[in-house]
Amino acid sequence: MPSASYRILDLGVTVTSSSEPFLDLVDTDYACFRVTGVPEGRPFAVTFEPGPPALLSLDGRGVEVAGHAFPAEYALFGFHRALMEAVADFTVLHAAVLGAEGGAVAVCGGSGTGKTTLTLDLLAAGLGFLSDDFCPVHRETRLVHPFPRSLWVRETPAAPGSRAPTLHGGKSRRVARDGACRVEDRPLPLRWLVCLERGEAGTDTDLLQVGIREQGREALLAELAAVPGVTLEPPRFEGSHEWQVRHPRDAQTVRALAALLERHAPAVWNSSLVPGGIPDFDRIPCLTPIASHEAAFILLRERKQPSVTGALRPGAFLAHLTGLLEGVACYRLTPGHREDRCNLVLQLLEDPR
Repeated sequence: MPSASYRILDLGVTVTSSSEPFLDLVDTDYACFRVTGVPEGRPFAVTFEPGPPALLSLDGRGVEVAGHAFPAEYALFGFHRALMEAVADFTVLHAAVLGAEGGAVAVCGGSGTGKTTLTLDLLAAGLGFLSDDFCPVHRETRLVHPFPRSLWVRETPAAPGSRAPTLHGGKSRRVARDGACRVEDRPLPLRWLVCLERGEAGTDTDLLQVGIREQGREALLAELAAVPGVTLEPPRFEGSHEWQVRHPRDAQTVRALAALLERHAPAVWNSSLVPGGIPDFDRIPCLTPIASHEAAFILLRERKQPSVTGALRPGAFLAHLTGLLEGVACYRLTPGHREDRCNLVLQLLEDPR
């Protein structure tokens, strides 16, 4: 069966599959980590069989894939998540990372805050590319290691009911290694951290995106619809499993939805929260310094590494993040005009302080 080997951070990864699309997806994202022969690092084995039924094994743990409209891409997402859980020598922050003279600048922010847009603008201005989504900081050296996977850029929304070419729906892939920008190939010290704020929410509701399996869908949707204040929107694309669940932003509703999804876990492919409404980018942005512990709290909310070495609890992990940010200049950037946001960050990187 075809296979490929990768040295990804502290893992020696072997990917085996008879699915050419899956192998291509993995290699597009991780080509810079490809090696020949047996990779160094802690062994991490990935096997994907398209079936039917589609089967995915991640370091010996089976993951159900059968029945998904895009099994290869869903398997790739499972691969990403499993990698973040398996990494031991790095703390992986949810942030884009760019290389500048003097070190690396990380840009963190939730969905809809303009993180990828700002990243593309900074790349166009000449900064180097380390990562769009994962910021791996080595726990001993505190250096940020390059993680140049593909960027996913939101395009013009498609009409409801149209066919989504991939699991990403309204986003398209851009490969950073296509020569359009300079890709950093060496670890850099983390010098700056810019936290993108959403600003004042435009609504008093949040959006929960839930991928729902066919088996158990009817019962889950019925219970979701029965939660006071909740409205359901069906998948926007043919073949998509993702429902939009809009709900009031209050603790009681959030707890009720969390308990509901936990009860119906076998019927859920995945879920993600998009807080508030769309930020107002038609304003003048503001860049202000913040303390490292405040930045650490923001990173804690946005983390993509569910497990950490030593099974740190949230309080201990917050202290760990604060320690990692010692000596890092941390800032908060509010929504605003695209060009102005980019210029504020560029001016920050030029300041010798």
